[in-house]
Amino acid sequence: MTPHESKLSVDRLVELVRLDANTGLLYWKERGLDFFSHLGADAKRACSSWNTQYAGKLAFQTTTGAGYRHGSIGNVKFLAHRVVFALHYGHWPIATVDHINGLKTNNVPSNLRDVSHLNNCRNQRIRASNTTGFNGVSFDKERGKYEASITI
Repeated sequence: MTPHESKLSVDRLVELVRLDANTGLLYWKERGLDFFSHLGADAKRACSSWNTQYAGKLAFQTTTGAGYRHGSIGNVKFLAHRVVFALHYGHWPIATVDHINGLKTNNVPSNLRDVSHLNNCRNQRIRASNTTGFNGVSFDKERGKYEASITI
């Protein structure tokens, strides 16, 4: 769990965002006047404006440089796959959320699992620079032979 996640309860998240478990997409929920009460006299206008602009619309659709979807709640960024995990399972993930099929934008709950960083690294795709087609196998040009390595 990240420091930001520990400050946002899953119950509060459920009030703000709706998950379509079939697609893995997130949608903003309509917010009540109490959410804007800190604005005093402007609360009613701000509430109406926010709901008109965002309620029912897709949330967490911006893509990071690494290819993951993210969005903000209260000016704090959250990764969409971690939000999906929390909404589906009822708690924030403890470690790393792994996309089982390797597709960073496929946030369907059945494609997400909470694993250690080490286990997540084991599920990496073959790098573009790989010439053998296998993880852990390389060609030693000096000896003219293939070599395999495993590190645990």
